[in-house]
Amino acid sequence: MILEIIRFYVYGLLTKLFIWRTSPTYSKAVLHELIERSNPTTVTEFWKTFKAFCSVTFQHDLYGDALLIQWDHDEDGTFSIDFTRQFQYNSFIINEHMDQCSLTLSLKNSSELQTVENGNIWSFRKDNTTKPINEFFSQIEEMSHFKIMLSQNEVESHEVTYSKLYSS
Repeated sequence: MILEIIRFYVYGLLTKLFIWRTSPTYSKAVLHELIERSNPTTVTEFWKTFKAFCSVTFQHDLYGDALLIQWDHDEDGTFSIDFTRQFQYNSFIINEHMDQCSLTLSLKNSSELQTVENGNIWSFRKDNTTKPINEFFSQIEEMSHFKIMLSQNEVESHEVTYSKLYSS
């Protein structure tokens, strides 16, 4: 127990003093910067930005990451698309846990979008590989309902979030 407490504080100190770029929330800053630089306005442009974000290697991602794309009709009459990159940690320095950095788009619920059922699709990479990243992106882009989502030109709003899922 004492060793875990020491490990926790040493990691926190090293992160703050020496390796801030490896801090998990650094990925959120990178995604914000990519969005700012590309200034996307359509779903297709946001999708391209998220794909660019997925190609960035982060030193803090010690165990591999996964991708999640989910979409649904909200009760307030909007349609949401969420692109998530999940980081998994497992080392002697960092307690095992997962963090997610997400880009959520809100769209006006058009007649085309009303034909799309709520859903999600995952792709685990590295140690839990189910599909290589480019194959996953191709699979997503070939889905008829994703093509409908990409055809939407009006993004009402977007939000970048970061959350820690669990810690042991």
